[in-house]
Amino acid sequence: MIIDGRVIAVFALLSKTLAEEDVPAVTAFANQLAATWHKAQLYDLAQNEIAERKQAEAELRESEEQFRNAMDYAAIGMALVALD
Repeated sequence: MIIDGRVIAVFALLSKTLAEEDVPAVTAFANQLAATWHKAQLYDLAQNEIAERKQAEAELRESEEQFRNAMDYAAIGMALVALD
């Protein structure tokens, strides 16, 4: 089985009745199996990226809340000033 020009696995089919004219069908099946395998890998990658993004968003929300609390409840006056 080939994905992106790389052999990722070998698909073997053994049969006493396998004939030369069966090769295209077996090859097509192996290609479909490789495509399905690749899609599963992409799905796992997407799920991992989504989980990482959700974690980063949660950390950002927490950081923003801590900053907001520090500004809102500071015992002394604070201001943020930009030079521009």
